[in-house]
Amino acid sequence: MTQQGAPTVGDTVTIVRRIVAPVGAVIEARAPADSSIATLIAPPVLTREGDSVRIAYTVAVWNAGHNDVVFPGVVIVDQRGRVDTLPDAHVTV
Repeated sequence: MTQQGAPTVGDTVTIVRRIVAPVGAVIEARAPADSSIATLIAPPVLTREGDSVRIAYTVAVWNAGHNDVVFPGVVIVDQRGRVDTLPDAHVTV
């Protein structure tokens, strides 16, 4: 996952995660739970990029310093119905 610059309290930032996913797969990007650290302010935006998917999470940051935000594992359902849940992603904001 990547993010822009160092956020301060009240900033809105976009955190991006890229995953490999087969063409035609259904992707469920699960949102992090609202917390005193950050709040998701819009649904995740998914964009297909060849054999991968870019997932952009826009969050508002509520806590100063270095804090760990946990993004639940992305769920991938391929065209045959097989389900794969990726590990949670930890991002420091």
